[in-house]
Order: sequence, then structure tokens, then C-alpha cells
Amino acid sequence: MIRYCEECGNATGEDESFCSKCGKPIAEAAAIDKLRDAKSAPERERSKISLLVPTKRLVLIGLILAALFFIPKAIYEVNSPDYKDTVANRDECIMNQQDLSPTSTSYQRLYEIYEEIISSYDKDIKECQTKAWVNGIIGLLSIGLAFTLIVQDRKKKQRSKENDAGDESVQTARPAYCRHCGNPVQEGMAYCSCCGKQISNTQTAGKRKTRRYVVMVCAAVVLLAVCTILAVRYTDNKNIFENAYEKAGGDEVCKKWVTVMRDGSGIKIDTNPRNIEEFYDDDALKAVRRINNALGMPDSVIEKMLSTRALDGRQSQTYNGITVSWTYHPDAGLEIVYERT
Repeated sequence: MIRYCEECGNATGEDESFCSKCGKPIAEAAAIDKLRDAKSAPERERSKISLLVPTKRLVLIGLILAALFFIPKAIYEVNSPDYKDTVANRDECIMNQQDLSPTSTSYQRLYEIYEEIISSYDKDIKECQTKAWVNGIIGLLSIGLAFTLIVQDRKKKQRSKENDAGDESVQTARPAYCRHCGNPVQEGMAYCSCCGKQISNTQTAGKRKTRRYVVMVCAAVVLLAVCTILAVRYTDNKNIFENAYEKAGGDEVCKKWVTVMRDGSGIKIDTNPRNIEEFYDDDALKAVRRINNALGMPDSVIEKMLSTRALDGRQSQTYNGITVSWTYHPDAGLEIVYERT
């Protein structure tokens, strides 16, 4: 006896409990439906509990709000007035420490006081930078997860449309037997006539595609973070020598001894510009110390410079991406060149 589905009107066989087109149970299979409902009672309880869990849309809104909160916060951490004041005060203390005269009776005591103050500033600066990194990473991850949810939702809707339309390409990929109950299925069936489960294997393919998109999104987030870091570092390095000149005191301290190259590729220091025999000036040494510090060179470099002899020839050292080379002669003074490696 031929029966018809009350949902879609599709003709079904006498022994079929579910419509092979829409998957809805047939009226005569009410007893089977009740038995299935009794078995699925725990699942319904779990579904009630799942209602307490935030929906995907709420999660998506939360991720977008998190990104809008944490990314600006990360930028603010390293651009706030307090952070800039801390950096400026730290640099000023370093310069004052380097300007101390070793011949002074209170040199050692003042040097230790400055060292403690500088360490305190360094600690505060490091904390701000750590907070900025953490906020930036959370913001980027939020963007990546939000994008992943959007892609998954669109893919799910697309798959649903394809299943409802009975796409031929999907039908050719269906197995000969239901993967849930093993019942033989015919070409064109979207749902098993025995158990009512979807018989296409598009869900597995969809999961693979979803994983692929997740990997792509994570890679894009990492690439964005790396490009941002490299862009910031390139911008800083492009003007690093001009910034160092200003940081060391500008024309007030460096004009007589320090020259920034026109193309910004380096800095040259000459402690005896007129090549006067046995010439020495404390201000020249002060400029060398300040430029050295502004470029992030360790104190060991300046000590090596001061201990260089004429017969040692040209000396060089690379630190923090900058190569410094120098020579010394009693009649020419100390000549130093800083350049990027």
C-alpha cells in the first residue's frame, strides 16, 4: 500500500517509517516515534540544559566587543601619558648618571642612587609592555575566533540550502547504505526511511572544511601580528638615529661632535673635529655616552672605546641590530661610526 508523507506529500512504501525526502516520521509509525521519544528523553534534558549556554550569536557579539576593547587598550598602554613620562624620566636619569664626574667625592653614592631609580623605572616600563602584549594577543585571538564563527555559520547555511535543494553533486556522494542503521538507500534519498537520519556524508566534509578555515584564520591572525610587529620595528629603525640624536640632547649637547648622516643610515662622532694635538673635552665624552645610551649600547662599549690605543686600529662591535666601529689617535681623537647591520 502506498502512503504519502503528510509533511511534503512524497510517496513512501508500506514498510518505511520515515519519509526519504524530508526525514519526517510517517503517521502509521507513531508507535515507533513514541519508543524513540522515550529513548531520547535524556537527550531532551540535555537540550534543556544547553539552553542555558550562550548562543553562537551572543558569543560572536562578545568576541567582537572583546576585540574592540583589548586592541585599543593594548595601543593605549604604550602610548599613554604615564608610560611616556616614565620612559622620559628613565632616560633623563640615565643621562644624569652618565654626566656624573668620576672625580667627584660623592660619585659612587650618586651613581648607586641613580641605578636604583633607573631599575624602578625599567620595572614599570616592562609591566606596561607586558600588559600591552597580553591585551593585543587577546584582541587578535578574539578577531580570529569571531571570523571563524562567521565562516562556520555561513558554511552551515550553505550546506542546509544544498541539502534542501537536493543538489545532484551531493547525491552522488551518498553511500549505498545508511551509516547509522545499515539500511539500503536509493539514489535521491536525503534521509534514511528506516531511522530517519541524514544519510549524506556532507557533514564530514563540512567538518574538514571547517577545520581548514580555522587553520587559515589562525594563520592569518599570526601573520597579521607578525606584520604589525615588523612594521612597527621598521618604522622605529628608519628614524632610529635621528631619534637617538634628539634623545641624547639634540643640538645643545651633540651639535659640535655628532653628525647624523643625510640618508639616516648612521651617526658619526668626532671628539676632535679640528685634529688638535692632544685635544680633550669632557663635553665630547658626554655626547659619546649619551648617543651610546640612546642607541641601547651597553656600558662595556664605551669602556672599550676609552681604552682603545692608536696601534689597535679600527675596533667594532654589534649590539641590538647596530654595528659601532671606532678608531683612536692622539692627534685625531676618537672617531666613531654607528650604522644598522
